[in-house]
Amino acid sequence: MLLKRQPSTDDGTLGELFDDDGNHLCYTIELPWKENLPDKSCIPLGTYEFNRYISPKHGSVWIARDVPNRTNIEIHPANLADELLGCIGVGDTIGNIDGMVAVLNSRSTFRMLLSTLADSFSLTIQ
Repeated sequence: MLLKRQPSTDDGTLGELFDDDGNHLCYTIELPWKENLPDKSCIPLGTYEFNRYISPKHGSVWIARDVPNRTNIEIHPANLADELLGCIGVGDTIGNIDGMVAVLNSRSTFRMLLSTLADSFSLTIQ
């Protein structure tokens, strides 16, 4: 799979998630790039393995393996970058919530991904 990021801003980092055939799955939101600081930054560009995981906070999610200097990086529902601690939030469109850039309909988009994606996959972030 592929996550194509847009340039990072102080409001966050938007992106678009594609399956292995190049089909659009959803939009993403992450924290801004802040030199890979834990809980403050999106993760570095690269390819990561994700596995289904039961998160104590978010329930069934995918968690990234072997992110340099980082742990607990999940793909889970979130509309705004400030709802994240380095994870990847998903939505079906890009919009605005209270003047902040956001992805919308995060929970329904995440449910679609739960029924669509494999339990394990490689994700390249560009």
